[in-house]
This record gives sequence, C-alpha cells and structure tokens, in this order.
Amino acid sequence: MSIMKMNRLMAACLSLLAAVLGVSCDLSHGNNEPLSNEKKLTDGRVEYQGGEENLRRYVVTLRAATTTKAGDNFKNNGVSLKMVMITADPSRWDELVSGQYAVGNEVEPGTILLDENSTLSVFGEGSYAGDPAALTAGTVTVASFNGKYEIKGEVTDAENRVLEFSFYNELSFTSTGSETIDKLIDFEDAELTATSGEYRNILWGRELAVDVNGTPTFDGILYTEQGASLGSYYYLSSYDGSSYDVWNGFALSSNISTEDLGWDYSNQFGVFASSASIFAIGYAPVSAPTAQYDVPTIEFAEPVTVSSVDVANANKTYFYCQNTPMVGEDDAAEPIWVNLVVTGSLNGSEVGTLTVELAKDGNVLSDWKMVDCSSLGQVDKLQFAVESNDVDPTWGLNVPSYFCLDNIELQ
Repeated sequence: MSIMKMNRLMAACLSLLAAVLGVSCDLSHGNNEPLSNEKKLTDGRVEYQGGEENLRRYVVTLRAATTTKAGDNFKNNGVSLKMVMITADPSRWDELVSGQYAVGNEVEPGTILLDENSTLSVFGEGSYAGDPAALTAGTVTVASFNGKYEIKGEVTDAENRVLEFSFYNELSFTSTGSETIDKLIDFEDAELTATSGEYRNILWGRELAVDVNGTPTFDGILYTEQGASLGSYYYLSSYDGSSYDVWNGFALSSNISTEDLGWDYSNQFGVFASSASIFAIGYAPVSAPTAQYDVPTIEFAEPVTVSSVDVANANKTYFYCQNTPMVGEDDAAEPIWVNLVVTGSLNGSEVGTLTVELAKDGNVLSDWKMVDCSSLGQVDKLQFAVESNDVDPTWGLNVPSYFCLDNIELQ
C-alpha cells in the first residue's frame, strides 16, 4: 500500500503494514456457563483482503502468545479467535466499522461470515493441542475510542458452548498481495476556494479563468494528485445582456444535496449520497466537444491499473431520473436508463470501456458504489461520458449529465 493510503488509514485510527500490536482479551465458555479461568490474548492483527461490489473484507485474528511457563499446557498459540468481518459503509471502508456484527450463515454486509476460516479455537483446562470449533450464533460489537478499538462478543460454537470475550487496544492492518493498493486518490488535499456567489465549497474553472478574446475562460488541469490530473473547461457566456457560467469536465466539491430543487441549479455541485467528504463531480457535454478538457478526463503521469473507483449520482441526475421514470410515448414508453461510460486509453489508443448503471428499470443509484475498473488494464487516460435512452432528436441528451467520483484506487 502507498504512504497516502497508510496515512488515510492512520487518520481512521488504524496503521497499515505496521508491526503487530499486543491485545488483551477475556474468554469464557462451557455448557452455557463461563469458564473460571481467564486467558490473555497478546497477539492480534487485521488483514485487509480486498473488496467486491459494495463490500470490504477484513480477517480479524486475536490469539495468545506461546507461553514458556513450566507446567502450563496452553502452548501452541493457546486461545485464538479468527473472524471475517464485512463492511458496506462506503465512508469507512478502510476501518472496522463501529456497530454490531451478527454471526450467521448468510453472506451479507455487516456480518461475520461462516466459512472454513471463520472459527473460534477453544482451549480449556488440561488441553494441549486445542479444540477448534466453528461459530454458529451470537453477536460481536465493534467500537472505537481515542485511537483504539473495543471488540466485544458473545458467541456460541458448534458444541453449544457460550464464549464471551472483550478486547481493547490498537489494531494494525496488513494487506494481501493480490489486493494491494499502491495509491489512493481521495481529493482530501484539495482547496475548495469558491466562497462567493451561489456556490460554496467547490473548486472549478471560474477561479482560474483568464481573459481570452474578452471572455473569462479556463481550459486546463484543475487538480493533480498521485500523478493523476483532472481537466476542466469553463467560460463566462454572455447572451441578451446577461452573463452565465458554462462548464464541462471536472470540478471538486464537498456538498451533499438530497433535496429536489427542480430547475434551480444552485445545488448542481451536490452529490446525492448518505455521506461524502471531498469528491470529483463531472459534467459531460451533450454535444460535440469544443475544447481540450470539455470531456471529463483524468490523465496519468505514467501508465497505471485503476483497481476501483467509487461512483455516485449527482443531485440533478438523481432527481431527474426519479421524476422521469418512463421515456417515450404511449405503447413505446420504456423505463429510463442512464449509464456512465468509462473509456481507458494507453499511448493514444483505446484499450477498453466499462459501463456503470446510474439508473435502470426504476432503480436509481442512491449512494456511493464501488466499481471494479481492473478490466481496463494499463491506462494513461480515462474519459467519461453519460448515455441514456432519454434523448431529444434535436438537442441531444435530456438527462443532466452529471456524475460523482471518489476514492480512485491505483496499482
């Protein structure tokens, strides 16, 4: 993982690729009655095993260190607890999300998964090699305080023994090789300088515009992070004695907007999602491009593999699709669909495309969604377009062609 990624995780009270830190845990069991002796767990770690659509997976392992005390039969790692935790909270994918995890057989967000690796080994008085037993029921609660984690649980194993445990200490993370994230683009270092007029907390071309033949214009790189540069196009248009802003490409924003303002575009830089910090909002042209960065474009200083990116609907796109569920007339009417099309290029040649559904069959994307981009392979440029079946034969796309991106993971 990259230094940027590690810093981000440390800010979330975790430390990636750090040395394993000691932990303390009380364990009890036995025919629904607690075991009298208490064992201390002195070794623990969390392994990030990568993600799948809308999920992140962690293996949490706590165990007792090998003892050298004479006559102590708790050798060979003593008590051990191993869990697979899944979280689906996009704003906190890089940490163990606070809350209650249920032990069950269903592979669902927020559960401890039962598989061959999800076991609790119980070592009682007089045992030597231990007695591994699969978990069958119970709950585990995770909370964080002052940079440390508290993990409590009461679970039942296959032999109907109740096991209670608690843990409070720092946790360190490692990552599997196949899922290693070398770089993360999260836009958190961006300075959102727009603080006047009807827009707040954004970065766009208006603040960077210069006079071009009497018109304030910007057509260039808006923001660069981890060798990735986002382009933007802006000009101040005049018509019938009035002036208005025109922009395409990318802007940066921290605005969450879940209110339908109709044709009032004062919230056009808002994402429709449950949470967000700083993100990129793209606006794709509905006609032929007229400038270099008219099309939303990300350029990379050197070829990279884009592992994944978080995608969400902008406020305007979300509510347009909600308010226009059908397209066409009478018998020809069909549900509206809207796609974000991502095209990857390398050395000037297209290498692949992928499609993200923003709306389909009455379902409109209503939160952040992690999209696997690895199928594009090595790229040095990404370009974005919005497509839909709601098209005017004269003016082109009717759908507001906005979209939002965050947490671009590179290898």
